Amino acid sequence: MLLDALFTVKATVPDLEVVFIGEGEQRGVLEQMIRDHDAGSWVRLVGRVSDAELVEWYQRAWLVSSMSLAEGWGMTITEAAGCGTPAVVSRITGHADAVWEGRSGLLVGDVAEYVAATSGLLRDPNRLEQLRDGARERAASLSWSAVAVAAMESLVADARARPARRAP
Repeated sequence: MLLDALFTVKATVPDLEVVFIGEGEQRGVLEQMIRDHDAGSWVRLVGRVSDAELVEWYQRAWLVSSMSLAEGWGMTITEAAGCGTPAVVSRITGHADAVWEGRSGLLVGDVAEYVAATSGLLRDPNRLEQLRDGARERAASLSWSAVAVAAMESLVADARARPARRAP
């Protein structure tokens, strides 16, 4: 689904380059789609990479994308955000948890929204820079200390909202 959408994005962003990182059972299907669309010059399937290489890819990317139908936590989105790379991803629970909508990336409901959002961002360097800043901010908000403070604030707020208990 994502690769099909990217074929459409390419029509409006002629210098688009796409890199798929990782392995999966659909690799053969993707390779065939790339051949069928004569897209080998702008779509790469690099496979598994080291952690250091992954960080380099995130740092070089303008966007990270996912059109997953289900996710736990959007770890790749969070890792990319730590490198200042915003996301355009499907509007599902795991992605919505990882992305600050409109600040660190965009959540989309379907392929047409994905194409519009991605094409628009890749042609708007100012908006892309704003999302880069938001991505870094989002990732920073997920440090261990930031998460601990947020958890404590939530517990304190809950305790204050409960009626006081009186000793018998």
